[in-house]
Amino acid sequence: MFQLGFEEYSQLIPKVQEHIKLTMTKANREGNLIEFLRMISFPLIEVPNFEMKEEEKKILVIGYSIASKRDLLNVACNRGFLDEDFDFELSEPDKYDYSKLRNSKKYKYVLVGPIAHNQKGKGKSNSMISEMEESEEYPTVIRLLDKKNVLKISISSFEKALFELQNFRRD
Repeated sequence: MFQLGFEEYSQLIPKVQEHIKLTMTKANREGNLIEFLRMISFPLIEVPNFEMKEEEKKILVIGYSIASKRDLLNVACNRGFLDEDFDFELSEPDKYDYSKLRNSKKYKYVLVGPIAHNQKGKGKSNSMISEMEESEEYPTVIRLLDKKNVLKISISSFEKALFELQNFRRD
């Protein structure tokens, strides 16, 4: 591990800032500013006048899971997705406020596993999943199903859903 002393570190800061400024200027001129900001993990919400475009919306994965978030992200990365493409609600999906998904500007897809049928905001539908699937006000829903067609968030059901999602994106 390499660590600079305070004096050397202080001398390096303006050089790094100047380099970032030049690189950012070039990225902006070439139309690659968002990609550059993502590369340095800058929160896009801080960019003035920037609204997330359709292709930049996130994917919500919600439901009780037998797979860890890390394992799911590894599968996603192997299929060409980035960690920041996803939000996860795996530990307490029944406490999630599903009304936040109605007319969402943040999410394009919801990958859903097992959740309780009775959720606030389900309206007259039998379940929250049915409510989201039947209403155009919600993002596209993809059910995470095992081989027996039972809702289950596992590595294989997640991988299958990502394959389906990638086919949606090509259409």
